[in-house]
Amino acid sequence: MSESALPDYAMTAPTDPLARRRIVFTTVVLASMAGLIWLLSFALSAGGFDLLDIILVVLFAVTLPWSVIGFWNATIGLFIMRSNNPVAVVTPVVARPGCSTA
Repeated sequence: MSESALPDYAMTAPTDPLARRRIVFTTVVLASMAGLIWLLSFALSAGGFDLLDIILVVLFAVTLPWSVIGFWNATIGLFIMRSNNPVAVVTPVVARPGCSTA
């Protein structure tokens, strides 16, 4: 069966225009989390690393995503709001010719 014989819904979907943003955001969040967990482990290992230290690191790692995601959302939002056209930065469709931000 050739590609031209396939119905429209069976065609390959176009790539997601926001995929790069999501990958960058995920990478930054995971790198921040890894760094913070390493720093906590390093700080707790000064007097030896025992079971209590492991429990503290695990509990810290469980609650950490909320703080890190909130931090990076606020930081990225600050830079977006400081741009010339924040609506076009968030919604690339608006930046196309013929679209208005009214």
